[in-house]
Amino acid sequence: MNKNKNNVLINITDQIFIDLAPEDSFLQHCLNNSKWDDEYKNTTSLARYNIRLAVSKILRIVEVYEGDAWPLVKLLTTPPHQLNAKNIVQGFKAVEIISKKSLPLNPAKIYSCAFRRFIRYFSSPISNALNVHELPYESILLENSTFEKNEDVDLFKILDFPHFTRHQMSYIVTST
Repeated sequence: MNKNKNNVLINITDQIFIDLAPEDSFLQHCLNNSKWDDEYKNTTSLARYNIRLAVSKILRIVEVYEGDAWPLVKLLTTPPHQLNAKNIVQGFKAVEIISKKSLPLNPAKIYSCAFRRFIRYFSSPISNALNVHELPYESILLENSTFEKNEDVDLFKILDFPHFTRHQMSYIVTST
């Protein structure tokens, strides 16, 4: 257990992981694939310390902003094969929204980017054997972003262009 860093990394037995990483959930797959631990030195985790720190920070914020975090909670607690591109992007948007509400802009960008990196590197394939790292994503925390929450489309729209192949990025994500 990480005693030197005041437990800034969440331990795998912590209640947050019990709640957000049930059996066969997307988050559990990521944790297992990364060999998650809360060690700073002598870690066996495949995820770097700063990535695990960002994930820990974001998951702690989820409890504070439950309403805005629901797409992220859905993403994390659902089995990977039941998720689609829309769920991934909604979860990523929720991370940015709750980060922006609780942190200054630059740390919000850093933590949300590191969280997405963790998901992209360590997730299992979602529905249709789609890999998360194949999905395009544009941050709403960019200075030129015109993102506004739109209740009619659950934070954003995903347009499906079936004439593109999966490798041509068949999903185009647009903020509304």
